[in-house]
Amino acid sequence: MLMVMVINYPLDLFCLIILIEYGLLKFKPRFKLVNLLVYCQILLIIFSSLVLLFYYYDLIILVSLLSIYRIINLYFYFNNQTKTNLQLKKPLQSSLNLTLIQLVIILIQLALNDNLISSQILINCLTLVILIVLIFLNYKLIKASRKLKPPRVSVHYYDKDLPTVSVLIPARNESDSLFRCLESLVSSDYPKLEVLVLDDCSQNKKTAEIIKSFAHHGVIFIEGQLPPDDWLAKNYAYQQLFEQANGDILLFCGVDMIFNHHSIRSMIELMLSRKDNLISFMPKNYFDKTKILSNFNYQVIRYNFEIMLSNLLNQKPGSLTSCWMIDSQTLHKLDGFNQLKRNLLPEKSLAKALVDNHLKYHFYESGKYVDLTSHKTLADQKETAIRLSFPKLNQQISNLVLISLFNIIIFILPLGLIFISLLSGNYLLALMASLSLLAAIVYFDLLMTITYHHLFRFLGIFYFKYLYYDLYINHYSMISYLTSRVAWKERNICLPNKLDNQPTYLEL
Repeated sequence: MLMVMVINYPLDLFCLIILIEYGLLKFKPRFKLVNLLVYCQILLIIFSSLVLLFYYYDLIILVSLLSIYRIINLYFYFNNQTKTNLQLKKPLQSSLNLTLIQLVIILIQLALNDNLISSQILINCLTLVILIVLIFLNYKLIKASRKLKPPRVSVHYYDKDLPTVSVLIPARNESDSLFRCLESLVSSDYPKLEVLVLDDCSQNKKTAEIIKSFAHHGVIFIEGQLPPDDWLAKNYAYQQLFEQANGDILLFCGVDMIFNHHSIRSMIELMLSRKDNLISFMPKNYFDKTKILSNFNYQVIRYNFEIMLSNLLNQKPGSLTSCWMIDSQTLHKLDGFNQLKRNLLPEKSLAKALVDNHLKYHFYESGKYVDLTSHKTLADQKETAIRLSFPKLNQQISNLVLISLFNIIIFILPLGLIFISLLSGNYLLALMASLSLLAAIVYFDLLMTITYHHLFRFLGIFYFKYLYYDLYINHYSMISYLTSRVAWKERNICLPNKLDNQPTYLEL
């Protein structure tokens, strides 16, 4: 009887923690004792983790890591006494999810200890599940890729029937990228085009000089103003550009974009034929043929998220900041960016607002009919990834943990299973693990092909580089946000943070 109590003690303790965390979720956020209860929760997490390590020392790595995540999650969010209702629920829900993950691990360990299931059966079942998941991921990626391809427009539009278009570009401390972008825009064959570029308080003179050098091509220079305390700098730049634009269609893009001479016409004809209110484009990335492995970088991570994970993790449709366009009247109805002053993903919130209000939104990749290229330096890719990764995970540490565990189990574990099966002489297991590895390689080959529009064959074998970048960037982004040190163009976007409760849903 005593042995049964000892074995079940960690399970009972975690059930108690789950009840406490569920109770905290039901408390009103301004309840006076909530912070005291949270700090008690931290002590309980530490104590329960020590108990786990004492009884199940073979789980020391998983238990320790998950406990650290849980303590960080609670401490950083509740160290500030002025958090809002929305922000209070996120860390509590995240903490509850992390506790449930630990509970699952404990139950599996209990089943193994009590001989309810053998380790060999567990490994065989896990390998089979990994293989099925990878086949499913390949199927979903192929299906999503086909859906992303823009349809061919069969209707011909005469110049007089085309709407006016304003291309709106926020620029800060730019050089070659801005020059390439403007050079491609002024060669456009679109008949009703205006190009507005805002110099967002650049610290160098070159940005303004580049913009003004295209004045004879009709490019309009706008001197940006310092953002108010309740605005993110980029969103305020968007708002200033929006207020100056005259076009029926507003095309927002980054300085890394390169347009073909017929790209804008193709985009507008696509928008008109589909009667869309908003379209976001996924450009192909510049491919360096001299340094093939250097192409396997942060953009692949970003595209994988938007194609496969966006709806699942932050309940918003796929979109990219690189290039998107919206009907001017629709943006006026939404009051521009005034409701998205400190929103880290404004284009995603706009897309969600349109979808939820039964308006038309589509997310397309660049291709045969819409030729768009992104030429972004590795440093800029890293900065963008850090700025966007944690918000895309809905700013929940539990989502980061789940994604990390998923990548390790699905993409890395098959390598270890191959060696284990060969050493044990289990050739059926070796076959399933080898097929899983092959499916993982094919998945990343497909992802690279979508990103760069180049056919890759078995270069996906280097997918460990992608996984390293993914783990590194997600954790770097989390730490940066939790310590309020997220830079964008030499600005800390976390400061000031007194008005971070801006809405993420818009009413039309």
